[in-house]
Amino acid sequence: MRKEFSFKNAFLFLLLLHIDIPPAAPPRHVQNLQGSSGIRPVPNEILYGKVGSNFTMPGLEQDQHDGVIEWEFSSVEKPLAYIATYYFDSHIGPDVFSAYNKRISFFESNGSFVLHQLQKSDEGIYYRKINLTKKWIIDLKVYEPVSNVLVYPVPGENSSILLHCNFSGDGDFIYWSRDGKSVPDGWKLMNRNQTLQVPSTEACSLFRCEIFSAYEKKSNDFIYKSKRRKSSHNKLPEVQKLRSDGNPSPQERSQCLLVSAQAAGSHSEKV
Repeated sequence: MRKEFSFKNAFLFLLLLHIDIPPAAPPRHVQNLQGSSGIRPVPNEILYGKVGSNFTMPGLEQDQHDGVIEWEFSSVEKPLAYIATYYFDSHIGPDVFSAYNKRISFFESNGSFVLHQLQKSDEGIYYRKINLTKKWIIDLKVYEPVSNVLVYPVPGENSSILLHCNFSGDGDFIYWSRDGKSVPDGWKLMNRNQTLQVPSTEACSLFRCEIFSAYEKKSNDFIYKSKRRKSSHNKLPEVQKLRSDGNPSPQERSQCLLVSAQAAGSHSEKV
């Protein structure tokens, strides 16, 4: 029995060596941009464009006098699509695909083009092919700039105060500070850090909400001044504008008012 069992095992082993077993399908999260199986192409460079701007897709480093250049595009939502084809030695202009006919300005000297009024749907992989063989892969990331940063109070539980930071655009990270320093670790953050719960005993300060993205930083201030004016439960204190110099007057210090720093303006800077 042992000899027969060993012989069968050896036979099955040799048989398996001659059978082509197809490789396992890749995980769903690594499927390529064409929407089926396969590996996502590794880009030669990653570029960033802002929604609504005009973006220049780079062509060749030197002007060309012969050969052909082709541009193609694909994304998760869109299968491979042609953008333009151009023969450098031709007296005829580039052949631009209908979907891009009114959106691009093509430069015949080096094969680059400007994509006008960039949209979120333009995000994806761009292929630049020379003479059907040399391929350059560009991964374009399209972002919407952070804007309209606004901090305002909302009713809180018990005696706490809630400050909410609202904004538009692609913000990656929200940072709160009080009088120029990070808020204490014990303070509660909610709604993906957009809402800060402030103890009423700690409220008389200048609070700042900063929105960070990979491209820029924007912020806005909110000032809570002096002792809190007695009010009914969950009723917000009155709102008053800052003086032109941004400092509270002695009269204002005798009251507790929520003061928006909108009069002083929001802050913005590049990262």
